[in-house]
Amino acid sequence: MVFSKNRNFFNEVYNVSTADEQFNLYSDWAQRYDQDVISNGYVTPKRCAEALLSVVDDLNVNVLDVGCGTGVSGQAFRKAGFVNITGVDINPAMIQVATQKKIYKLVELGTIKNPLPPYASQFEVIAAVGVIGAGAAPLSLMEHIVDTLPAKGLIVISFNDHTLENPSYEKRIEKYLLSGELTIRYKDYGDHMVSLNLGSMIYILQKS
Repeated sequence: MVFSKNRNFFNEVYNVSTADEQFNLYSDWAQRYDQDVISNGYVTPKRCAEALLSVVDDLNVNVLDVGCGTGVSGQAFRKAGFVNITGVDINPAMIQVATQKKIYKLVELGTIKNPLPPYASQFEVIAAVGVIGAGAAPLSLMEHIVDTLPAKGLIVISFNDHTLENPSYEKRIEKYLLSGELTIRYKDYGDHMVSLNLGSMIYILQKS
């Protein structure tokens, strides 16, 4: 582990060039992650949870929080009233922090090759909050989520400004919409990391 006291992880995360570098960075960041994002006004998880609340009537719906990290997104879903939340992440150091919060029914360790648990198709909602995009998971994860999601299931996904600079992410959503495989239930652009003047686009998409 690299000593993290004086590191600026926000700068580093968008400059990693390999999956191993990214994995190691998040491992080093795990103990400081919550402090860093909260102090910089990370509001995308809250926005995603409130968006889901606006389209879902049943607070007992089963939610899979993909890339749950230290559980910041899970805490937002829990605060919004959702109670059946399972977390999955590929980084053991991040999962260790998330598990200590006791907000998930279960926290699973995935892998780059298999980022979702084998029973993921049982979830009515699969969330990827701040997970897919620049400095994070590749667009192929979204394809994996869509393929796994059951009919009428919902995807909660966000793309921050760094990600939106690459048009391939929104073009992939447009492709799903044009094919009729997905429909939009919610779309909103707003704050992401307030202190860093970053925004994010939030989508809730439903599988046909």
